[in-house]
Amino acid sequence: MIAITGSSGFLGSAIARFLVAGGKRVVLIDINEPPDDLKKSGAIFFKADIADRAGMEKALQGCDTVFHAAALVPIAKKSFGDFWRVNVDGTENVLRSAFKCGVKRFIFFSTGLPVYGLKNQMPIREDSSQNPFDYYGITKYEAEKRCKEWRKKGLNLSILRLGTVIGPGRLGSFAMLFNWIKKGKNVYIIGNGRNRVQYLSIKDLLFAVRLIRGAGDNEDFNLGAENFGTLAGDLESLIKYAKSNSRIVRINAGFARTVFSILDFFGLSPFSKLHYATFHLDFYFDIRKAKEKLGWIPEDSNAAMFAGAYDWYLSSAESTAQSGITHNKPMRRGVFKLLDYLPRI
Repeated sequence: MIAITGSSGFLGSAIARFLVAGGKRVVLIDINEPPDDLKKSGAIFFKADIADRAGMEKALQGCDTVFHAAALVPIAKKSFGDFWRVNVDGTENVLRSAFKCGVKRFIFFSTGLPVYGLKNQMPIREDSSQNPFDYYGITKYEAEKRCKEWRKKGLNLSILRLGTVIGPGRLGSFAMLFNWIKKGKNVYIIGNGRNRVQYLSIKDLLFAVRLIRGAGDNEDFNLGAENFGTLAGDLESLIKYAKSNSRIVRINAGFARTVFSILDFFGLSPFSKLHYATFHLDFYFDIRKAKEKLGWIPEDSNAAMFAGAYDWYLSSAESTAQSGITHNKPMRRGVFKLLDYLPRI
C-alpha cells in the first residue's frame, strides 16, 4: 500500500487521484477530510495529525511507500512555532513511524526558492547553497535535514524540490490573478517583470511521482519546467490566450517590499515575506539530474500550464469555497480587494 500525508491539499489529493487511477491501494492521512471523489474511490482514510506518533504508526502499518506532502504553507500569517510543529516535528514523526513500520520507500516533497534562498547563481543545482530566509523555508530546510538523518539510518528516502506547482485544482494566489484577467482588470506585478521564473505543472510532477517509485533511491531532485520565459512574458501570453483586456502594471520592488512588510505586520497583506521579497527575482532550476537519473522529461511550458489552470478556473473554481488557507482554495485577498475598484490602465 502507498500512504500519502496531506491528502486533503492540492498536491496530496492530486497524487492520491493519480495513484488510485493506476490501480494502487492508497492510504490517505490528514487532519482534514479528503475531497468527496477520494472518499468514494476506495482509498483508506486515516484522520490523524502527523505530530501524533500513535496515529501515524497505525496509519502506516502495511504500507511500503510513503509520499509525505503534508506541510504548513505560507499563505496565512502564522507563528514560527506553528511552522516548526508541523513541518519539522511532524516530518520527524512521519519519518520515525515509517522506519518503525518497515516502509521501503519514502518520498519527501520539499520546495525550491524558500529552501535555496535568495543568494544563488542561476540555474539552481541540487548542490547549490541553501539559505532559507522565512519561517516556511527555514522549517522545510530543517525537515530536509531530518530526512537526511533518517536516510543515514537506512530509510530509502528521496527528496523532490519543486518549483511552484500549477494545474487544475490549484488556487491560492492564482485565483486573484485569474480573476483579474477574467474581468479585464489590471494585473499587478512587483518589479519590471523581466525576471525568469520557472513553474512546474501538476501533470509533469505526477510523471515524476510515477518514476520515483522505481528510481532515484536516496537522491535529491529539482523539478521544474524546461520551457519558460520572463514573468511578464508568460503573463502576457496568458492574457492573450484569455482574450482579456487586462494590462500589466509594474510596481517598484523596493516600494512594494516596504508597503507589504507593513501590511504583513498588521495582518492585512494576502502575501507573506516569501512572496513580496522574491516576486521580482530570477529563480529557476537545473533539471538535468532528474532527466538523467529518473528519465523525467517535463512537457508543459509555463504558458501551457497557465492556460490549462485558467481554463479549469473558469469551468470549476467558482463552485469551490471562497476562502481558505490551502493551495486548493482561493487566497484571502485582504486589502487587495481594493484593487478591483481601480480603473484599468
